[in-house]
Amino acid sequence: MKREARWSKPPGGPRSAPPASRPGGGGQWPAAGDPPPASRPAERVPVPAPQEPVPAGAGQAGAPAGPAGAGDWQVRILLLERRVVTLRRSRRVLLELLATQQARYEAEVSRLRRRVDELERQRQRLLAFIRRRRVLPGKAAASGGPPR
Repeated sequence: MKREARWSKPPGGPRSAPPASRPGGGGQWPAAGDPPPASRPAERVPVPAPQEPVPAGAGQAGAPAGPAGAGDWQVRILLLERRVVTLRRSRRVLLELLATQQARYEAEVSRLRRRVDELERQRQRLLAFIRRRRVLPGKAAASGGPPR
């Protein structure tokens, strides 16, 4: 019995078409227009669409700015300023996190160095103990005791 592949297309469908993707991109990184994940609050505020149609050439250098064009640019500037504030706040939080992790890392390194020193001292003591207790084979046989 022949099993169909999981992503197989119906018999009458096109052979070269890619499988349908999930809505929203479905990739690892969200696309520009995708809504933010539900696990974190939305930081981006959508720019409201202008109420009136934007005349051709609006927003270009030398074009007359009508009432709709001026309001649109003011909204965009306010949103950009809000985004700058958010990015600065995120940068500050990340720098604080980096400083905390660096301090934790340095404490761990010093603790590991102390442990290495302690193990080295223990190694030296064990070597000294072995040297003191070592018995040459000739001496063990001469004394009549069991060889160590």
